[in-house]
Amino acid sequence: IRVFRARPAGLSDCRSQGGRKTVFQIHTSISTLKRDFFCPRNHGFLNDKRRCLRFRNSAFSGESSEEAFARRLRESQDVEDRVQFVETIEGFETQLDKAGQKLLVLEISSDEVCQTGTGEDPEYYWEEDKKASLEPCITLKHVFQRCARNCPDTVFVAALDNETENSRKLMDYLEVRYTPSLFFYRAGKRVWKVEGVNDAANDLGEGVLFYGDKLVQSSHPTSEWVPTISSKDQLQQFLVEQPPNLLAVVDVSTSDCNPCVHVFPAVVALARSLEGHVKFARFLCDSNSAETFRELGVVEVPTFIFYR
Repeated sequence: IRVFRARPAGLSDCRSQGGRKTVFQIHTSISTLKRDFFCPRNHGFLNDKRRCLRFRNSAFSGESSEEAFARRLRESQDVEDRVQFVETIEGFETQLDKAGQKLLVLEISSDEVCQTGTGEDPEYYWEEDKKASLEPCITLKHVFQRCARNCPDTVFVAALDNETENSRKLMDYLEVRYTPSLFFYRAGKRVWKVEGVNDAANDLGEGVLFYGDKLVQSSHPTSEWVPTISSKDQLQQFLVEQPPNLLAVVDVSTSDCNPCVHVFPAVVALARSLEGHVKFARFLCDSNSAETFRELGVVEVPTFIFYR
């Protein structure tokens, strides 16, 4: 990890938490963490430390063409079963109510538009460039479908921005500014959004991991490696439970912080690879954050605090 800001623990910097001393705290370089632990661009998100999901239609190793065709048919059926399509405000609200406490991911897409989310896209004035510009959205669609197949604990919903009356009402209700967009909901409330196709394929996986609790194709919840705490009392209890010779690392984050979402897959990867040597926890400071930040000496998030 490349540290671009570090403060040695002097006498005034050590804070006792649960019988432990704060060794030091750092503000990490997000790009450096992502470089080693994230999948290549537009190829999905973390499956384990050194392997990521690839979205290809080619046959798997040792798979005949007939077997590959049958597998793709099964996968297509899985997508139809897992992705719920909505066309109206009422249909979306019904899916939101059904999701309950589960994470719900809503994809807004179009057959004609694929915006970057950074402003006007002049290439749409030329038909040839427009066709090429739709390719990133096709890739995003494949990523969304793969996530839907492999993340059973998350609800996936899709809506088409096709300029019909019902579609316009739904887009206005959702406050859609760019197509495509991804909206993440928990307990009926929107917790995060991704607007435009730029990095959306990566953002989708990161959002599912951060706001959900499962790795792709894994029966283990993310909280098994990185438990979530939300108060100083829970922080103290977490530190007390760790053996004296074990390094404890606390990721201080907030739910509405984009860098916190982007770095979390790297935190999970480190927690898995260093199991038995380092114990990680995520401290979500969404309530009384100013007071908590002041007590912990945190000036920006994400911040990692190390205890021993």
